[in-house]
Amino acid sequence: MKIIAVEKQDLVALYQLENDLFGHHAYPGFFFRQAFDCWQNGLLIAKEDDQIAGYVLMAQSDEAKTHWILSLAVGSEYRGKGIARLLVEQVLNQVNVSDLVKLTVDPNNAPACRLYRSLGFEVVKEEANYFGDGEARLVMQLTR
Repeated sequence: MKIIAVEKQDLVALYQLENDLFGHHAYPGFFFRQAFDCWQNGLLIAKEDDQIAGYVLMAQSDEAKTHWILSLAVGSEYRGKGIARLLVEQVLNQVNVSDLVKLTVDPNNAPACRLYRSLGFEVVKEEANYFGDGEARLVMQLTR
């Protein structure tokens, strides 16, 4: 398993993974091209052979010294192998220890919540309707 920066030719497969995993919550295809152009250093993929097993996207916020992990996804056939941890650890290596890193997660996604807590993230607030009615999210922040 390699964790590498995304390349332009990976964008279609990256979108397909996103769409397969997130359905109506998936980012549209053009978003990945924009992410590639705007936050290329924060868009990392996990590749096994020529297959994209997962990805992480982190972007700089308008808030000084603040970054957001916008998305983390691992294909269902690759789960349980530590790929999500590797992706997050790799992207976190790109930020200064004094910088803030935030993310949102579905409070019902126990594996993701456990992963983020094990990496040092703590819940700073809960928003009941983050993505609309009944779409709660926990806002977490990395504490170092």
